[in-house]
Amino acid sequence: MEYAPPPLFNQGVSARARLAFFAFLAIALIIIDSRIKALETIRVGVGVVLYPVQQALLVPGRIVDAVGNYFTSVSTLQRENEALKRQQVENAQALLQAKQSEQENERLRKLLAARERARTTPSWEPSFTNRATASRTSSCCMWEPTTECAPAAPSSTTSASWGR
Repeated sequence: MEYAPPPLFNQGVSARARLAFFAFLAIALIIIDSRIKALETIRVGVGVVLYPVQQALLVPGRIVDAVGNYFTSVSTLQRENEALKRQQVENAQALLQAKQSEQENERLRKLLAARERARTTPSWEPSFTNRATASRTSSCCMWEPTTECAPAAPSSTTSASWGR
């Protein structure tokens, strides 16, 4: 009976020697291929055969990228949405303030126009009419005095006599 050592303790070329041999062989093939271009057809053939395998192995990485991009875009859209909502509130406040300013300007213009009308109204023309006298004397509007309601203007002869 022959006794052999277990496979774990196989005697043979050491792992370091094999590594050195294959590293030397790889470097030699690279140098030969760069000078002679002899392995180009083999490289192209292997590339054609392995291209579908390469694409299949890239699928999980692309899926991870797509999922990452999806969540990134969702979070970006949520931030943009919040920013747009804040901007909408600010714009609504500005619009409300502009409308209030416009209403106040209109009210002030009306007051200014009334003030100008009061300034340009002659002193002999009444600015308002008493209801009791208006109903007895004529049918004039008590809010808007007209020449019909106003007493006659003094003549130049009477005003000249008053000035002396």
